[in-house]
Amino acid sequence: MKKTFFIIILAAALNNSNYCQVAQTENKFVNTFNNLYSGLKESVAWYDVPVAISFFSRNAINSSNIGDKIILAPSSFEIKFADENGRDGNYTAGSLDKDIIPGAIFYSRLASNILLNVFTDTDISKDSYKNIFVFRKSLIYTYIFTEYVKSIVKRTRPDGEDNRSFFSGHTSTTFAAATYLWHELDDFYDNWNVTQNNSTLKSVFKISTLSALYGWAGFVGYSRIKDDKHYLSDVIVGAAVGTLISHFVYKIYNKENLGLINNFNLAAGQYNSIDLSFNIKF
Repeated sequence: MKKTFFIIILAAALNNSNYCQVAQTENKFVNTFNNLYSGLKESVAWYDVPVAISFFSRNAINSSNIGDKIILAPSSFEIKFADENGRDGNYTAGSLDKDIIPGAIFYSRLASNILLNVFTDTDISKDSYKNIFVFRKSLIYTYIFTEYVKSIVKRTRPDGEDNRSFFSGHTSTTFAAATYLWHELDDFYDNWNVTQNNSTLKSVFKISTLSALYGWAGFVGYSRIKDDKHYLSDVIVGAAVGTLISHFVYKIYNKENLGLINNFNLAAGQYNSIDLSFNIKF
């Protein structure tokens, strides 16, 4: 009788334990979904609509003769530089599909956040998901602008493959990814308890991160010249575009000062003149 009673109590306890575990897992799934959805929602803005419309309108530009009228020829210096440094038929690691590494970073971060959120007690906030989606958004914006310009401006590649040389999509995408990741890690080092109060260690981490990220981006840009796919200005403009787009996207979504025009003053001056002044900070 006692054994039977003990078995019943043990079974009830195990059943209750299993129920609690199931309920806890369900709560984690719900919490993960809510954080994921909130992060995605906060990463979307009204101006995404006109940006998307402008992207799809590029097909109309391609089918018209607008693009054929804007032809950007390389300078004699660039032609000589390409002849000396580029090799037709060459293929380096930097010429891999431009979305492979940035895409791998996005999906691995998203997957790791979801797994940690569901299966551990790690606190993954909606802001963590938002940063991941905004990172992807900076890449999408860069891609849209790059493709739009390629639809309008025609420049034959050094190897003569097509007329989509200006500007380098590989370079713009890589610099966009590097810039966004740099901003994220720069802020992380400022608040990380390991480096927060240790300026030397913080500087070491920041310099190492900056060198690694932009070293990778610079290698991709160089590879596009080495593989005879782009002229020097294609790479320089691509680097500038990717950097600026990611800089603005990160600052806007993190509600930080854009770092360009912080003060703008317009006042009446002497002799019926108007004084205009502004401070620029980088």
